Amino acid sequence: MSTTEKFKDPITISKLPSECFDEIFKYLKFDRRSLYSCLFVNRFWCRKVIPIIWRRPMPYNPTRMNIINIEVFIPFFNEEEKSYLINEGIDFSKLSDRPFPLFNYAQYIHILDVGAIETATVTWFNKLKLQQSGETSNSLSTETESSEVKCKELDGEVTTLQTETPASQATNAMVDSLCKIFMRSASNLKYLILSPYKVNKDIPKSNIFADNEPGLVNLRKLKLRFYTNSLCQHEQRGNLYDLLKLLPNICNGLVHLDINRIKIPNYSTAEILAGLITSQPELTYCRFYKVYGEICLLINVLPVHKLTHLVLDDMIFSGISLTSLYQCTRLESLVLRKCRSLTLESIQPILNASIRLKFLHLSELPKEVVKAIFIKAGDALEQVSVKFISDDINEGLETLVNHCQNITHLSLNADYGRVDIASVITFINHLKNLSHLKLDLGMIDDKAELDNEFSKLGLEKLQYLELMNIGVKGLQGYLSKCCSPLSTIIMDAIEEKNIKIFSDFSKEKDSLRWVGIDYIFGADIYDKYVETCKMNDLEVCRKMNEIAEGNFKVFPAKQVRIREKYF
Repeated sequence: MSTTEKFKDPITISKLPSECFDEIFKYLKFDRRSLYSCLFVNRFWCRKVIPIIWRRPMPYNPTRMNIINIEVFIPFFNEEEKSYLINEGIDFSKLSDRPFPLFNYAQYIHILDVGAIETATVTWFNKLKLQQSGETSNSLSTETESSEVKCKELDGEVTTLQTETPASQATNAMVDSLCKIFMRSASNLKYLILSPYKVNKDIPKSNIFADNEPGLVNLRKLKLRFYTNSLCQHEQRGNLYDLLKLLPNICNGLVHLDINRIKIPNYSTAEILAGLITSQPELTYCRFYKVYGEICLLINVLPVHKLTHLVLDDMIFSGISLTSLYQCTRLESLVLRKCRSLTLESIQPILNASIRLKFLHLSELPKEVVKAIFIKAGDALEQVSVKFISDDINEGLETLVNHCQNITHLSLNADYGRVDIASVITFINHLKNLSHLKLDLGMIDDKAELDNEFSKLGLEKLQYLELMNIGVKGLQGYLSKCCSPLSTIIMDAIEEKNIKIFSDFSKEKDSLRWVGIDYIFGADIYDKYVETCKMNDLEVCRKMNEIAEGNFKVFPAKQVRIREKYF
């Protein structure tokens, strides 16, 4: 058979098995713009992409305005719920001419943020009020577009109404009814976020979560998130208390627990949270962020024989014992950030535990504590992110280099004072296995010294490089000598004229694939700079990619970090 005949009928993307599309679209799960464009290719692609988009329809940042349009769920209310909402003054008659949704979107939800549901409900009511009062002629967004398209002209008005209007009975009724739909439809609900972010705000009634099947039976992750350090008191949040008491009887499969911004007022409240922890035999990840008050009991009941990831973030450790952590045997990932009153003596249980730490994030800790943890981790340590006070950085890096030779990922941050860049580069060069490096060394006055010393960086396995406050000139010196398979570079600022530096490197080494940029400058001319600042991310990246001529792709730095899944 000739070569021509052999490839006469090549396999096209339309002939790929369905499973292949599943794998392809998984890689786009954080790239929502691309997912939305896939919706319009054909029905098959639409059916594949809709479940991915609706896994988490609420934004990660609750202050963002691209919020789902709750109208897409209204056709799925049962008669009892419709009657209940009508009695609360919600008129559905004006919505009857809307087309029935093509999908029951609720069934695809994996991640549910209760606070975001309320935000979406208030936003929807405000839009209705504006339309009914004749202040806008815009129709309600279509079901799919509305979950991503911002309310460009109404943002200011809607935000004002939302922040000034208290939650009404109608809003609460709608939130309750929506939660009922999600509890009975979302059979794959894995992650629940309880976020009563207002000072005295409560969640919907606990029986909504307990009495509707499948409900929370398959729950794997739970986040309790406040937006201020609020007292968790029964008088203010009775529904939340009731649900926390019921959860041990509803689900016992949690592997991930995240408690945010809460002050535990008394021992009885601590017992409720402790009861939740002890009822989860598979719990492997636990995070406490700004948790104050009666927290000793919570630390003591952690499942030390199962725990693999522990995050203690922005907490006060005066009078708190970590003795129970001595029994940890599987702990691999430890984050200690801004832990006030944490001393070398208080972390002895961790230092004496039979654990092999593979990941560390240490920030704003005494240097004795940092050094002791480095020594404890030893050659098992693979990934480390550390923020030093500048005066401590050389001593800390020396300990790291002497005891942790197998590090592949290093994120290094320095604050306050002058950094000896020559010593920093020398120490980093001793970490021969580094494949990922992020440097943020603060403002360094002597840019010439910085550029000269950074050009001496020599890491043969480096694939990912992120630089903050280090100019393109220093990077150019490094790239001219680089012998590593560098595929990703992120910088905080770059000018268009500097794209050629990356292009030349890409042509020579054929390894560079991604360039991420936080701030992009159009040119030295002020007018062009202002013009570029007005461009959105897509326009800026499109312009940069035209200059790159296909040698590599330019993205906003955030997208590249997500793609990398580490930093």
